[in-house]
Amino acid sequence: LIAALFPLAARLEEGSEIWSGIGVVLIGGMTSSTLLSLVVVPCMYTYFDDLQRGLRRLIGWRPGRRAQRRADVEHREPAGVGRRAP
Repeated sequence: LIAALFPLAARLEEGSEIWSGIGVVLIGGMTSSTLLSLVVVPCMYTYFDDLQRGLRRLIGWRPGRRAQRRADVEHREPAGVGRRAP
């Protein structure tokens, strides 16, 4: 799409002076959005993920610790289960 807009932005034809501004704006918008979505967003995601891991390491939090305690509490047998009646 960006390559298709180059003739419009280059003013190659007669009367294209009106449309050349739109072509330049579209080329700039498509280029910047492509770079943002393919380069900047994944890099920022990686930086925030590394920051989160660093903070977890600093605090000493592990993902399975709280879930394991909750699972131990949920799997306890109710009182009286497993006992024989006299």
